[in-house]
Amino acid sequence: MTVQIWKVSPKYDSSKLDNDTIADRIDVYADRIQGWLIDCGHILNQHEHAGFGVLNMAFSYFEGYSSFLRGEDSEKQGKTFFEEAIYSVIPDLQQFSEKTRSEIVKILWKDGRNGLFHIGMSRRRIALLDGSHVFACSLDEQQRVVAVFINRHGIIKAIEDHHHRYVERLRDPNEIDLRNNFERAWQILHSL
Repeated sequence: MTVQIWKVSPKYDSSKLDNDTIADRIDVYADRIQGWLIDCGHILNQHEHAGFGVLNMAFSYFEGYSSFLRGEDSEKQGKTFFEEAIYSVIPDLQQFSEKTRSEIVKILWKDGRNGLFHIGMSRRRIALLDGSHVFACSLDEQQRVVAVFINRHGIIKAIEDHHHRYVERLRDPNEIDLRNNFERAWQILHSL
């Protein structure tokens, strides 16, 4: 019988996980997110009309991050996991009132994430806009959010910064709960 070797991340093949330690699993996780999401987001951002492809990649980060943070599968909890991660990853949201923040996150979930993942395009309240903030919004006369504008460069940068901070914490042996949750999620998501 021939042993098959396959890529488990851009830098590593499956032999990295043959007798793996938590350090090996963190290496693979970190490299997967950096290489298969963040770096691809930067590459796509070089093309003028790739913004929604970038958002597709960006939105895929949030639930996965929360799964590893909590040590749980996001199945049937996707919205909660997504919202939790958005608040953690995008500090820009603090510029808005609590009511506006909540509306923005609901729109990001329904019109952004669900639109892109379920119908292949965002719904009407999501638009791309370059600028200094990751998110901006348009309000109606009653101060309700009618559109959310996303900076495609800013969202990838925010995810990259967040990912690096998270991985740095994971590598710290004193972060016992964080590492235990990571291990639990790894087992849930990678067991046969």
